[in-house]
Parts: sequence; structure tokens; C-alpha cells
Amino acid sequence: GNEVHQLNFGINLPCGQTTPTTNPATQSLSLAKTVDGKTPTSSQQFNFALTRQLAPSGAAAFTSKTVSNNGGSISFSNIEQYSTDGIYVYKVVENSAGAGYETNSQTFYAKVAVTYTTSGSTTTYAAAAPVWYTDSALTQAVGGTPTFANVTKKTIVPATQSLSLAKTVDGKTPT
Repeated sequence: GNEVHQLNFGINLPCGQTTPTTNPATQSLSLAKTVDGKTPTSSQQFNFALTRQLAPSGAAAFTSKTVSNNGGSISFSNIEQYSTDGIYVYKVVENSAGAGYETNSQTFYAKVAVTYTTSGSTTTYAAAAPVWYTDSALTQAVGGTPTFANVTKKTIVPATQSLSLAKTVDGKTPT
């Protein structure tokens, strides 16, 4: 009889090498929210948008994200899986103030630096803590946590007065 042998060949790596492994990094962005200088109540919900403004060549595509505040906290969790080193810049804006609040035109920019280390065939990426700015040129750093501050619209009620006049001639009403 004839024997049939089947051979399976995997990835052809030089002798002694293993398949490269990549450990991507993640990063979350946290901001704060106030209404009239206080922590918003559960009914005071605002929406915030996150877009990526800059990424190194080779970075994966990014999908914009939208979140609502939870009291005084705004959190964009695990915004991206980083497997390309370099500088990433994100923009956060408030979508709309909602009825009863002044429009908020604040914009914050987060700069995240991603680095990597290689040990054997494993590359591990690390994302530094974000540095916050108020301008797209990244020259006006924010001290502390960036905070979107809204104020309640002031309702102006016009004052009304009434004036009654009566004409008299020599103390008598003319006829």
C-alpha cells in the first residue's frame, strides 16, 4: 500500500523565533461639569463630543464618541487602543447647553503621548496621562481638571408701571 502524508506548515519564522506579540495601550479622558458653580443634579444632563484631531502615521481609524455627564463627571473610557507610538490630540466640546442654560463655547484639547518598549518578540505600548489645553495650538495648558461651566439663563421680566392722569381746570374736571 501507498501511504499518504499531510504536512501543515505554519508561519515560517527563523529558527528559535516566536510570533511577535503586541500589547496595545488604552487611555481614558476625564473632565468635570458645573452648573452655576455647583455639581449638576441628575436631571441636569449635558452631551459632550470627543474627536481626534491628530494621530501619528499608521494609527488605527478613530470613531468620534459622545457621552453625557454623570453629576459633575464627564468620562470617555478607553478611547482608543494604541499600537502606534507618537502624539495623539483629542478635542472635547459640549454639544448643546439644553433649554434653560447659557450656551457653553468652551473647548478642551487633550494631548496623549504613546511610547513603546520591546522585550524579545513582545512590543508593549504605554499611554502617558493626558495633558489638557484650551487652544488647538496646545499652548494654553489647563491647571487641574478641565471643567465645563454652565450657567442658568436669567429670565428678564420687563418692569411695568401704570400711570393714570386726570385733567383739571381750576380744580375742576372740564366738561
